[in-house]
Amino acid sequence: MTGATDGDAPIEGPTANADATIRRPPSQTELPIAWFPLVVASIAILFLWVELCEREHLRAMELFDVEMEIRSLTDVVKMFQMREHRLPTDAEWPRFLFEGSENHPDPYVDTEWLCNGEVNDRWGNAFVYRRFKTGERDDFEIVSWGADGVPGGEGRDADTSSKRR
Repeated sequence: MTGATDGDAPIEGPTANADATIRRPPSQTELPIAWFPLVVASIAILFLWVELCEREHLRAMELFDVEMEIRSLTDVVKMFQMREHRLPTDAEWPRFLFEGSENHPDPYVDTEWLCNGEVNDRWGNAFVYRRFKTGERDDFEIVSWGADGVPGGEGRDADTSSKRR
């Protein structure tokens, strides 16, 4: 089509060059294909950063939970000490928590804390109760050995103690 009609009058407007290829200048908003790997890498780095922040936040929450559990158990031991006028022995730990004591026959904590006769931290490891003397005075410590369940470690495996806060 050349743009002519019966009277050979030229047609003007958008249909005048219908057969011609329309060429547009490249848009500045279109990204060249060479930028695609850069965009994908940037998105991957962003997701990795978010994941690392999330993991660090979860580690902090785990540590906070264990510290709160140790504080609760420390308060219960002090309550026992006020009622019985002594600290619980190693043999009484953790039985007194669920069975009560001589002057307090009711449990000191809910039985949901009990797991196979032990009181466990969030990783399923038993809290350790230690009774010792500081000079003339009886004292105690409650310890979580961390996620790995063995003394020492860093991060999730670090020990948390009622004496080291």
